Amino acid sequence: MSTKIYIYITNLAKCTQRDARHLNDEIFKKYLKLLHLEITNITPKKIVTFGVQVSSIVTGKKITMKDSDNVVYNLSVNGKFYEVIPVYYPVGQGQMNMQKAIKQINRLLQSD
Repeated sequence: MSTKIYIYITNLAKCTQRDARHLNDEIFKKYLKLLHLEITNITPKKIVTFGVQVSSIVTGKKITMKDSDNVVYNLSVNGKFYEVIPVYYPVGQGQMNMQKAIKQINRLLQSD
């Protein structure tokens, strides 16, 4: 039985530091190849990226959260396009944005 994945949510990293300190872009970029493989295998309709840093790395565009609310970016993986929706990073140092992230994700879930 096959299940269609509608939304794929990622913060890109597969691990974090104990103290949740900021990681540099190069660490996140190491995971792009794996992310593209996962996307190719599950073919989600939408991809939610957490935070400015990850959203910018995944889309290859300079992202600001205040300018990206309700903005959908396109990501091409192996010739197929996917919708990328940046949302506020809701955990660790981004806990102050948790309610904003919840609001964005709820809006996304209700949009389809």
